Amino acid sequence: MALTELYNAYKTETATPLTEEQFEKLLLYFPCLLIVASDGVVDDEEWYYVNYLARFIAQREIGMEDIEEMEKYKAIYLKEMQYLCNHLGNWKESFLMKLKEYLDLHLHLKDDLEDIMVDFAEASDGISEEESKMMDYLKETLNVSL
Repeated sequence: MALTELYNAYKTETATPLTEEQFEKLLLYFPCLLIVASDGVVDDEEWYYVNYLARFIAQREIGMEDIEEMEKYKAIYLKEMQYLCNHLGNWKESFLMKLKEYLDLHLHLKDDLEDIMVDFAEASDGISEEESKMMDYLKETLNVSL
């Protein structure tokens, strides 16, 4: 499935306002959601980190020059991440398959992804057993080093 096909399938399902380029950013940081949800529950503390991730993506998208626009996109990314957390089973395989292809074409993005995945795993009280297993799975699936 091409990225455009995945985007169109996602857009049909969710009516997301994200452009395909913005969807690429959501796809790139999708593994962070898997780490956060690795124990099967996204608790209040973990939502704090999901909120941080939404802000991080929006800042990279918009910058800090236009705070109002950045906050608008933060809210959009957060809504998309909430949807994905609630429907991981529906999207996990296709997102990871497409992300692996994407990273193979954009090798320079692997370092960014690796760093933020480790940061997310360590954000709470260190890396839990579930997070460690998910990171091993992502490492193998995406061909990244953690």
